[in-house]
Amino acid sequence: MLRLSARSPPDHNSGDRASRDTRRSTRPILKVGDCLRVPGWCIRVQVHAERCFDLLLPAWQPPEVDGLVALVAVDAGAGWADRLLGRHEDAFVVWAQAGADPVGQAMAVARRAETRVAVLLPGGADARRAGLALEVARHLRAVRTDGPGSGWCLTSPERPEPPGGAVRVPHLVSVRHRDVVTDTVVWEVMDREQAEAWSGGPLPDQRFVEDGLAGLLDLRAGARVGRFPATAAGGRLARLLNGRELSIRVVYQRPGLFHVLLSGSRAGDAGAENPPPTGPSGERERGWVR
Repeated sequence: MLRLSARSPPDHNSGDRASRDTRRSTRPILKVGDCLRVPGWCIRVQVHAERCFDLLLPAWQPPEVDGLVALVAVDAGAGWADRLLGRHEDAFVVWAQAGADPVGQAMAVARRAETRVAVLLPGGADARRAGLALEVARHLRAVRTDGPGSGWCLTSPERPEPPGGAVRVPHLVSVRHRDVVTDTVVWEVMDREQAEAWSGGPLPDQRFVEDGLAGLLDLRAGARVGRFPATAAGGRLARLLNGRELSIRVVYQRPGLFHVLLSGSRAGDAGAENPPPTGPSGERERGWVR
């Protein structure tokens, strides 16, 4: 049985040396303050703040084998865990090795009363992305309190294979590293009913959404600085967001609009599990995501 201690390991935050190879988008764009004229209406582009996660090495380091990380209350037991990794604010970070059904095991842990959030971690996962997945899970749990889709929360830095009755949701998130903001995907596993309650209705075609992730990250990066495709569909998106961030929930709620927006934006990235992050001007960085 794991014995929890309040002692935390030292902080290991450090930079990375990943090289960057970028590609610029050639699609027509709108800039902040531009007016898009389509018969019958005009849109002024606005930009508001969005949630941005810092990309850092966490103070805890996961083992190099398949497993899961969970945040558990300091006053609760965690006899199911194999290792204490450290302490994160008012909770312990614990790790358990994966069994024959890693996703099902992680879902069961996420549902436990003492668990706040959990992260499914394949062996050798980038520790920075593991920390990012944990922070995204904490954020999702906080914003859903007593709302649609509230309850347990399980994320993963890499695309999971959920069991029957569950679905994977690719959250579009912005990360900041060395003062550069990029966009990437963090996955969440949810019960289908939970996901439909959160999205407000039946889920769209998941294959279409996942095949279009590279294009969605381009659109999110552009929307962050008020840049949209100079088309009627781009104008509709600008009006829909009105300065808010482009989230996967918005995509789920407007699948028809995104079918139009993505119809001409895929260029060899269809089916990418974790598309490389995109920069504010539609640039895409390579070599960052495993």
